Amino acid sequence: IDALGDGVFQDLAKLKVLKLLDNPVATKLKKQDKIFDPIRAHCYQLDLRSDSGDALEDYWEHTRSYLTDEWFQGPPGKKKRRKQPPKQDL
Repeated sequence: IDALGDGVFQDLAKLKVLKLLDNPVATKLKKQDKIFDPIRAHCYQLDLRSDSGDALEDYWEHTRSYLTDEWFQGPPGKKKRRKQPPKQDL
């Protein structure tokens, strides 16, 4: 990809992750560019130069929900540790 059109993200307001880091077009872009305005409200991972993590992929793996149409506001929640039941004295 050599360039992105001004409206390329217009209908993708619920996009959560965009990784352009392996594409040469990323070197011409900045996170503040107007082209990202349509996705800015919900895109919590916009990677242009480096990979900032895979929280959504980790969530999908943990919940086994790769192929669902589930959508939720914001990034996936933190993994909760299961509480151990209190030890009983015998």
